[in-house]
Amino acid sequence: MPSDATSTYTLPRLLFCLLITILAVSGGCARRPRPLPSQMPPEGILDVTRAPYHADPTGQRDSTSALQKAVQDACRQAQVAYLPPGRYRVSDTLLVGAQLHPQQDPPLQSRYDSPCVIWGGTYQGRAEIVLMDRAPGFGDPKRPKPVMRFASWGTHSQAQNLSVSSTQLLISVDFDLGSGNPGAIAVDHQGPQGCAIEDVQVRARDAFAGFRGAYGPGASMSHVSVEGGKYGLYWAASRPVASYRNAQSSSVLSYVTLIDQADAAILVDTQGPLTVAGAWIEGAGVQVQSTASALDGPLSLVDSVLRLRHAKPAIRSNRPVYLRNVYVEGTETIVELPGGIIWRVKKPGWNHVVEFAATGDKRAWLRIDGKPAPSLVVRIQEGAEPPDDLRAVHHWAEKLPSWNAPKVANVKAAPYLAKGDGQSDDTAAIQRALDENRDVFLPKGVYRISQPLRLNRANRLFGLGVYSKIEPLPAGAFAQADSPAPLVATADAADATCALAFVELSCRWLGSYAIHWRAGARSIVRNVRTAVRPWRGPGPSAAHPMIVIEGSGGGRWYNVSAHGKVPQTRGHRFLLARQTSQPLSIYMLNPGHRSADYVVEFDRVRHLRVFGVDAGTSEQGMGQEAGLAWVRDSSHVEILGHWGSASVSAGGSVYRIERSRPFRLVNLANQPRTTPTSRARWFLVSEYPIQGQPIQVPVDQLLLLYERR
Repeated sequence: MPSDATSTYTLPRLLFCLLITILAVSGGCARRPRPLPSQMPPEGILDVTRAPYHADPTGQRDSTSALQKAVQDACRQAQVAYLPPGRYRVSDTLLVGAQLHPQQDPPLQSRYDSPCVIWGGTYQGRAEIVLMDRAPGFGDPKRPKPVMRFASWGTHSQAQNLSVSSTQLLISVDFDLGSGNPGAIAVDHQGPQGCAIEDVQVRARDAFAGFRGAYGPGASMSHVSVEGGKYGLYWAASRPVASYRNAQSSSVLSYVTLIDQADAAILVDTQGPLTVAGAWIEGAGVQVQSTASALDGPLSLVDSVLRLRHAKPAIRSNRPVYLRNVYVEGTETIVELPGGIIWRVKKPGWNHVVEFAATGDKRAWLRIDGKPAPSLVVRIQEGAEPPDDLRAVHHWAEKLPSWNAPKVANVKAAPYLAKGDGQSDDTAAIQRALDENRDVFLPKGVYRISQPLRLNRANRLFGLGVYSKIEPLPAGAFAQADSPAPLVATADAADATCALAFVELSCRWLGSYAIHWRAGARSIVRNVRTAVRPWRGPGPSAAHPMIVIEGSGGGRWYNVSAHGKVPQTRGHRFLLARQTSQPLSIYMLNPGHRSADYVVEFDRVRHLRVFGVDAGTSEQGMGQEAGLAWVRDSSHVEILGHWGSASVSAGGSVYRIERSRPFRLVNLANQPRTTPTSRARWFLVSEYPIQGQPIQVPVDQLLLLYERR
């Protein structure tokens, strides 16, 4: 090649390379606009590290103001406040909700559709809020102060109204309470329907407590842990914080770990019963110091371990106590009750409490196989150590992925392009995403469908709580009121591992119902709100159940609740489980007001466990009263912890048990308000056994244990 060839070809090549460089830097011929400071990230998620907030995930700067502003904006704009993995240093309380609705604003009637949701990232790390050492205001244990406080102001109220603090979520955010903060509490929230604290770890060190304010009806806590602190869970009492006397009712805890508390792992002064399943407690024990009525404060503890590091009682209570499948080590005193009732064992080594029930000095019903039982029921196996898998039945073997994990399909992204605009038919887009991926994410939106969404054995469909709504169109499978179809259905598979989580299923047409579930024991339904709303257009009363579980249906269901007023037939059911053989566990059942004869029905089911029930079944103005649960021809049924204002018509009962055994009812404490029918004319429980005469339990007494072996 001639020597001048260099000058012939070098200049064009240089120009070409320069052009490529310019395009690469600028992002192409069409310049990409930068997000405006007020512009929210897509998918209903507000990233607290982005402009204009700039919370610092490295922990170098104080992020209190940034996090407070981000949380406030997220709540106002119906977004999820998202904390990417990192450490966020704070020096003061983060108020969640209280700033959004100050007392001078128009009164807030309901939070169901506009909650505050705080979510931590779990892809490539975890989010942790770290309280600075010796933070101002956190030094007095007589005046405890939370790092995060949820609150809501109610109708014409100058104080917090807990009943409207609904559907608020705290998910996958950890807390480190630092050193020198003896008055610090990680989280303060007394939330009812739809609230959840899940997958939250607290390092309390020398602080006051991990959590204050028990969750109540329709809400629960699961997979939480507290290391250190004076208390793990401070759900109490008139001192030192008077306003926290009688925290929320019918509290439910599952898979909780409490280590190295100084005074008590749990201090309890709740309304109604406390139900705990799958606890691991090391250090201090559990104290129940109820200051309310005799029906408040009974404790149910199952499938748990207590390893005491002192000689005090494992459980000290002034209310009835029920234990089942609990292992205790390190103390000879298992339970101490008023009236000098102290249950001791011979040696402080491992002891397996197969079953224990004691009323203390309170009146309570105990019946075993139809006959009155003594006020103390004890079955124990000395020297038995807990199996490694004791709590496995309550544990999520596999957690949900983060919304931004690589293999999670976003239904609004290519190639699926669901609209979520409340008008378009998104059936094909969402179903294609489910067919092509295991994990499918529903960003914020209203997704209307004309056919049921079908989950395969492994699908996991999840969203952003009530901000991810699925609604039926009056077309396709939902067009016929006399043959309704489910919004979500599963395959009939006992080995299924599918999950449905953090979505709202809004049944707006008579031709639709919420869920048809036939997935087995390893499946999960987690924080799914079933919104039963007034029908659009005229129609007959609802007759089909809202949730149907049958065949291989089972799994673990968290916060199963529905609220809404629609016309119903007397045979309508919120939940119907029938002809099932797979284990089914429900952690908080809160069906709300209904006008059917029974709200839920369990027909020919096997291996059912319900942890926590709250029900106000009578509906003023509808002329009806409703029983809660009808159990028939079933076996291995266990219901622990009932509180509510249920009332039924003359001759009826809140719980009706027919031809079923074995079954067990524990700590049922119904507290009806003024009722249309005299309490003397209806019952808490009516059992119609396979053989023998009916047995009926009066409504005004605590039922500690009713067992048919």
